[in-house]
Amino acid sequence: MKTKISIVVTLLFIVIGCTADTEPSTKTTKGHDAMRPAINQPDKVQAQAKEYPPHPYLLDSLPLNTILINGNSPQLTIHQFYKIYPRQSNVKKSVWECGSPFDSIDRDWMIKTYGPYDQQHGTFKNYDGQITTMSVNTAEYATNGHMVLLVNAASASNTVIIPSHRIKLNSQTKTAEFEKLFPNVRPEQTGDTSVVRYRIPIKHDYDDAFLFYFKDGKFDHIDLWFLLC
Repeated sequence: MKTKISIVVTLLFIVIGCTADTEPSTKTTKGHDAMRPAINQPDKVQAQAKEYPPHPYLLDSLPLNTILINGNSPQLTIHQFYKIYPRQSNVKKSVWECGSPFDSIDRDWMIKTYGPYDQQHGTFKNYDGQITTMSVNTAEYATNGHMVLLVNAASASNTVIIPSHRIKLNSQTKTAEFEKLFPNVRPEQTGDTSVVRYRIPIKHDYDDAFLFYFKDGKFDHIDLWFLLC
C-alpha cells in the first residue's frame, strides 16, 4: 500500500514540474507575439509616388531623340514603325520634287540602295524620288522604305511628351501654359487669325524644326517641318 502511495505522489510531482516548466515558455511566446507588427491592417497608409511638376525648356533646339509622340519617337525604323502601328490608313506614294529629309538624315542607306547623289538632278542616281505617306491615329508619317519620320500629329489623340523636362502637351494645353514651359520661344503669326505657331529647331542654327500650332488658344497639332527647297 505504501509503495502505491509513493508512486502516486511521485507522479504528481512530475506532472506539477512539467506544468511549471511549460508556463514561462508560453508567456514568453505570447510576449513575443505582442511585439510583432500587425500585418495587413486596413488603416495602413499606402505610400504614393510623388509627382514632380514640369520645368521650363530653355534650350535653343529640340532634337528628334528628345521628344515623344504618344510615347514613341518621331523617327523610327520601318520595322519599329510597323511593330508599333500594325494598321495604317491613307497609304500613298508621291514624288517630292524638292527631295526629302531622308536625303540627309538617312543618306548612307540612300547611297547604298540607290547609288551616289546626282547634284545635277537633285536626287540619287537610281532613285525615282517617291516617298510613301500614311496615317495612324490622326497622325501622318512619311517613309523612304527604311526610315519613318513624323509629318504631323493632331493633339486630340496624340500627346506630345518631352521626358527630360516632364512636359506633356495635349489638346487642353493653352498658349499661356506653353509660353511658361518654353519662355524663349516667340509666337509666329499665320494666315489664320485664330491660329498661332511656335517654332523650335531640331538642331542649333537649323531651319528644320518642330512647329507647334495653337488654335483659339489651345494646342491643335504639331508638324515636323524641313526646309527642302
